[in-house]
Amino acid sequence: MGYFDSIAEASFKTDADGRKLFFPWGSFGRGYVIPTEDAYVETRTTLTRMQKVVFAAVLASLLAAPWAPVLVLSAYGVVLAIWARRTTAGWGRSSDRLSLLEAYDNQARSMSRRALWSLLVASLLFTALGVLAVVAEPRLRLITAPGVILMLLAAAVFIRMLRVSRPSAQK
Repeated sequence: MGYFDSIAEASFKTDADGRKLFFPWGSFGRGYVIPTEDAYVETRTTLTRMQKVVFAAVLASLLAAPWAPVLVLSAYGVVLAIWARRTTAGWGRSSDRLSLLEAYDNQARSMSRRALWSLLVASLLFTALGVLAVVAEPRLRLITAPGVILMLLAAAVFIRMLRVSRPSAQK
């Protein structure tokens, strides 16, 4: 399973009755009962494709201007809202919720340990670079501190995901 597939996996959950649920807004909203296996595959595939397009668009927009990714992500939010509304029209609502930890766990189980280790190492390297930037140029601390904090939080998430992805944790 690829990286973007694992990100998409964080939006799905199986309830106590074995039904697959889709949470278009992740842990910020209620889920929808996916009526068929075909609908599940189509929803997951479309979500994965949209994420790939947005990722490429964000990277390309960085070449235009530092604020351009905000426009790309805003447009993605609108497109996601319209797509989710159309996709889930007629689907039953679930009373289940998807917690942030459940979403992380779903994603962790669908990612390779190699990918998780790579993401952990990258987040720690970016943290170290941010700290070095502050040491080298203390005036940058207001600009660099949020990035360092974000990368430390990301490292904590990746450590948790590595624990969840262990074969013994999946039993």
